[in-house]
Amino acid sequence: MRLGWWMILCLFFSLVESKLILPAHLAHMRKVEAGKLPANRLAKLQDRVDRGLQSFVSKVYQPLMEKALRNRYVTLSVFAGVMIITVSVLVSPLIRFVFFPKIPSDMIEVTLDMHAGVSIADRNAALIRIEQAAMRVDERYRQENEGENLVESIMLWSRGDDEGVIIAELSKAEKRSIEVDDVASLWRNETGSIVGLQKLDFSTERHAGGSKPVYFRLSSNDNRQLQQAAAELEAKLQSYDGVYDVENTTESAIDEVILDILPGAQALGLNLASLGNQVRQGFYGQEVQKIQRGREEVKVILRYPREDRDDLTDLDRVRIRTADGSEVPFYQVATITPGQGTSYIRRTNGKRALAVSANVDVKRIEPDAVIKDVRDNFLPDLYARYPDVTSGLDGASLEQKQTVEQLAVLGSMALLMIYALIAIPLRSYVQPVIIMAIIPFGLVGALVGHLLMGKSFSLMSTFGLIALAGVLVNDSLILVDFINKAKAAGKGLYEAAIFAGRERFRAIILTSLTTFLGLVPITMEKSLQAQAVSPMAISLGFGILFATAITLILTPTLYVVIAELGQGCRRLWYGEKVSKPLGE
Repeated sequence: MRLGWWMILCLFFSLVESKLILPAHLAHMRKVEAGKLPANRLAKLQDRVDRGLQSFVSKVYQPLMEKALRNRYVTLSVFAGVMIITVSVLVSPLIRFVFFPKIPSDMIEVTLDMHAGVSIADRNAALIRIEQAAMRVDERYRQENEGENLVESIMLWSRGDDEGVIIAELSKAEKRSIEVDDVASLWRNETGSIVGLQKLDFSTERHAGGSKPVYFRLSSNDNRQLQQAAAELEAKLQSYDGVYDVENTTESAIDEVILDILPGAQALGLNLASLGNQVRQGFYGQEVQKIQRGREEVKVILRYPREDRDDLTDLDRVRIRTADGSEVPFYQVATITPGQGTSYIRRTNGKRALAVSANVDVKRIEPDAVIKDVRDNFLPDLYARYPDVTSGLDGASLEQKQTVEQLAVLGSMALLMIYALIAIPLRSYVQPVIIMAIIPFGLVGALVGHLLMGKSFSLMSTFGLIALAGVLVNDSLILVDFINKAKAAGKGLYEAAIFAGRERFRAIILTSLTTFLGLVPITMEKSLQAQAVSPMAISLGFGILFATAITLILTPTLYVVIAELGQGCRRLWYGEKVSKPLGE
């Protein structure tokens, strides 16, 4: 969003400069007498470039456009074929489509989640094991690269009793010979398997969608079916080549104690909630006071002595206070039953819910391809085996769907506004269509650019196409406006189309080339900061380069064809007799 505002402001101030400041500069330029030879080397170079452009226009471009206009319907068929081939390439495996691009980083974040009930000592041992694996990877890298460091720093900390985080800062991408994803893969392999592990996630980038690119949510009222379905979906995702760090949010079962209140307890004014609160206060404690000690605040917790809360048999000696203030033994008002449960329960729309997500190596497979294959070929069989289970997209997958819907609405509104802005000054309903017909052909150059640069097509590429639409409209608008002026000056339609292309060739080519060359540094930059916007620069730069060449042929041809069809319709409708549109 911030980048878009920068572009809007730059275009606004360039408009002010061209209309208010540039004319003053031109007024003070020295006049050049006609027929006089240039006096300095720069002027001679300018003269040679000018004569070269004029020669190209008269010997190459003009004959090509005349041939295209004479065979105008063949020309349109060729362009239609190009568009069909482009769409085919877009949906083929040649182009990788990753809607939310991965934004690489010089940091690797490892998230460790042990099964509930695992001791803190085991959790800490797992963290140290992962840290030592990183040190071994760094040592091997230094030996293979003449002492160059791979890991600049590493830090780890715990979260709760069974979670931990390790962050490793790598050397800058420009200085190391290995990509961050390869470092994470080596680190993962060096770590090996860990006993009691529930989740181990090596994150090398920031996900623009907010979560892992493949994200499914399963819901059901039957917890057994839900867990079995989640396990099968997890196994299915693990079977794909290029899918890794598959995560299933199913909580492992932990031992728990189930309290059941006896019927006689209700007569004493007790219920299950009050009974549970008293047991919790006795074993886990109740905060009764806070004491200020220097700058720190100390909480005073009241509970049973340690020797009276170390075993389940201690529950039989617990005294339960009734509604009238008297106390009764625990075993007289409740029973205990050992069982298993989870530390927390997720619900979506009142149903139990689990999430199964995964990371994807976009060099080997696309996230959309995984999601489509799972939804089309796996989920129907899963529903048949577990009829109470339903699924839906969540996380980045749901964000992608919503973003596509918003882009479709906003894009349609933008096209309508462009149409209105063109139709009003031209006073025509048809000519804006001719001008905007060039917009889809920007996709041709964008796809070629992504293939040449080895980039995946992404959301940022789509933003580049949106910016490209406005630039291409300008070039096409110039041609149509000059054709209209030439016709108003008395030229025939064919002659006016040739004249407009010849006269505006230099302006269109120069504006397009300067835009492309201005974007080249971004497309070629290898730094991590540039990786986020390089797909947008590729779409805009290569799109305008290819679409400009198409504009110089397609727009005049389409103008002539529309005029010819319009005259034919008038002849059929009104019986008018008109001459041939091209003066042939």
